[in-house]
Amino acid sequence: MFTEIKIFEAGPAPASIVINELTGTLKYPVSEFTWTDPTRGDDLPKMQEAGMHDRYKNIDSMGITMVGDILGSTTTEYWTNRKALLAIVIPKPGSLFRYHGTIEIKLDGDSETYWCNVDLEDRDTPLEAFYPTVSPFQFQWTNNFGYWRKLSDNTVAYI
Repeated sequence: MFTEIKIFEAGPAPASIVINELTGTLKYPVSEFTWTDPTRGDDLPKMQEAGMHDRYKNIDSMGITMVGDILGSTTTEYWTNRKALLAIVIPKPGSLFRYHGTIEIKLDGDSETYWCNVDLEDRDTPLEAFYPTVSPFQFQWTNNFGYWRKLSDNTVAYI
């Protein structure tokens, strides 16, 4: 489904890392990559009868979850791969940017590249006992714009 997932750090000349790449050595296979599009607009109860008043509801911030593994054929390669991934995903101390990074995705059979700015909300990168060259990761981001955008013309994408 995904031919490429790329994560950029925030900054004027951001570094990036390719996740789930199909060419070369697979370092970060992704097993789950999902996002939700919640709506915001509280319902108001009717005062004289049962039910709720109709309210406008708009898309709120989009939650993105990525789950996968960090791989290496040797322990040295594993630690290099792990540090490279975390250096891109975890925001730098004292960062002056309104977001922590950017995610770009390419879908199989689709020529467009989609992107969104994200803030890291939570991460889980435990070290696995007795598995010196593999460990799982999970990142949870928030996209405050609420939509993916097309890289070609910066319009909202419905994917």
